[in-house]
Amino acid sequence: MHGLTRPRLLQMPIKDFAREEDRKYQMDKYTAKGFSYERALADTEKLAPKVNTLLVEFEELLRSDKTLNAFGHSWDDLYVLPSLRVLTCVKDLVWPAKVRAYVEQNHADAGVACYFEHAC
Repeated sequence: MHGLTRPRLLQMPIKDFAREEDRKYQMDKYTAKGFSYERALADTEKLAPKVNTLLVEFEELLRSDKTLNAFGHSWDDLYVLPSLRVLTCVKDLVWPAKVRAYVEQNHADAGVACYFEHAC
């Protein structure tokens, strides 16, 4: 997932990355650990289809429009929703309607914006 999201998050309207020096700090931190932003972007065509498959599989896990479990919100939702939100910055992903609605509705209810409109 980081291969798809890490280079794109720096382009999202995130306060932590508002200044060039903040973006440089973030990039330096991960390149020092061996992450290549250029390679990650080049690998988009290889990684996006894999994540698209996972999104389709995830749709089958949803037990309601707003939750993973039929009984309502749980720790499962709290665990999964932040990762799905980060993926909204990736333009090349194909979101199954039910998964996109799950992500958008839960984040709207929490007053947290997704990155669909800024995806790159």
